[in-house]
Amino acid sequence: MFKSASKHMMTVVALVFSVLCLTQASFASTAKSKSTSQSVFDDSDEYRFYAGVTLTGPNYKGIYAKITLPESLPDVSGSGESAWVSTNQDDNKHWVRTGVRYYSGYSSFKLYYEYFLNGVYEIHEPQSISLGNQSTYWIQYNESSGKWQACFAENGSSTGKVLVSAALSTANSNGVQVKAELHKEGIQMGPFDFSGVMYYDSSDGKWHANTVMPNIEPPYEVSGSANNFKVYGPVKD
Repeated sequence: MFKSASKHMMTVVALVFSVLCLTQASFASTAKSKSTSQSVFDDSDEYRFYAGVTLTGPNYKGIYAKITLPESLPDVSGSGESAWVSTNQDDNKHWVRTGVRYYSGYSSFKLYYEYFLNGVYEIHEPQSISLGNQSTYWIQYNESSGKWQACFAENGSSTGKVLVSAALSTANSNGVQVKAELHKEGIQMGPFDFSGVMYYDSSDGKWHANTVMPNIEPPYEVSGSANNFKVYGPVKD
């Protein structure tokens, strides 16, 4: 397990180093903006169900996960779902997130990033992601720029792309999350595999394998460990 964690740490370091050489301009020409309140914390009456991990505290300045998609499109019954990494809301209710999502009417899952900053909500879907794909997603505070970044590396690539940098509050950062999210009760969840889940601790300047087991409620289930887990369901009696 130590060797596995060390390998992931080396991968993270390589990705972060390569990301510092890029900017959000990588996706500027292909990003599609949507004006919608979907997924905005506390700003919608839509049904939500979350499965995953929340880490709360000022030292959590990054979250990293490889997310593997299901082999077939889930039955979302006219609604939708997503799997993502995210900041918690800061004291100004700002946040940034990236991951994959699928909604009724889509022909495939889509990479997306979204954020709420200074009263403005934006969501972008730069590209489609194929079924069964495993790609890397992470959120990290960039000390040099003073901004949080949402990043993506496709198909195990060692070159990461900065999807967006957002000037979120840092003095009272409230932590990070890695989760799956459903927008309709009882619909099929993924299944989504989250592997190599790690967090960045600003107190020692290092990435650490996550040790907090994901939370989930029936009719859904979780299997695996804290840093390599699968969420799926509904599971019937």
